[in-house]
Amino acid sequence: MSGRTQSESGLLRVCVGQPSIPSTYCALYPLAEVILGMEGALRRLLTTAETKTSMATESLNVLSLKSGQLKANVAKVELKCLKLESKLILVEQLALKFDKEAKIVKETLVAFEHSMLIS
Repeated sequence: MSGRTQSESGLLRVCVGQPSIPSTYCALYPLAEVILGMEGALRRLLTTAETKTSMATESLNVLSLKSGQLKANVAKVELKCLKLESKLILVEQLALKFDKEAKIVKETLVAFEHSMLIS
């Protein structure tokens, strides 16, 4: 009986020589031990699965938070782009204004040169 547990050895001792305990029950005892062992293993697997699920949920929450931060950063960049576009439009408007003024100055110079040639 070197490979048996104390409870198994005890049950087998009870079974041996006891006509009131059917031999079928004594034969089912090792199967019951295997089932109990499997139950323990399944409980450990369940605990591991719950732990990993919890860790995955935490990771998902962190990713969701980072995604929100990225969305906020993208919105800030978009806002800065809109501001730059607005400033670019103002620069283009100023360039057009300076271009018009340059044409006026050029026309004035041409007229002045023309009047100088006539006189």
